[in-house]
Amino acid sequence: MNTELLRNAIAGFNIIPTALLGLVILYWLIAIVGVFDFEVLDMDIEAGGDNTGPLSGIAVFLNIGGEVPFALVFSLLVLNFWVMAMLLYLLPFEAGGGVLNGILLIPTLVCSIYFTKVEILPLKKIIQKQ
Repeated sequence: MNTELLRNAIAGFNIIPTALLGLVILYWLIAIVGVFDFEVLDMDIEAGGDNTGPLSGIAVFLNIGGEVPFALVFSLLVLNFWVMAMLLYLLPFEAGGGVLNGILLIPTLVCSIYFTKVEILPLKKIIQKQ
């Protein structure tokens, strides 16, 4: 087992994407066992309020509640976020676990949102055919 990967995954601010990935893995393991239905977290976004906040903008951008289930979109987003956060250790300057790594998590999250959007496009076509 590569202890360097484990050490980087729990170092400093990388504990945030690692914990999110752990929750996603736990959800999918429970879903595979059959305790949850795959559509348990599939929620309707039409809440009776003003949907103009940043989270509702991200949800509309990613088509959450549309053709692709929320659990799948969230899983892809967290996986992209975790991979990009782990790749921060390849930067030529020292960003390992410090405050700079925490600051770099914000653009990493934004980039992972865009990557998730690109990954969802073919999934929408596959799910629409079913």
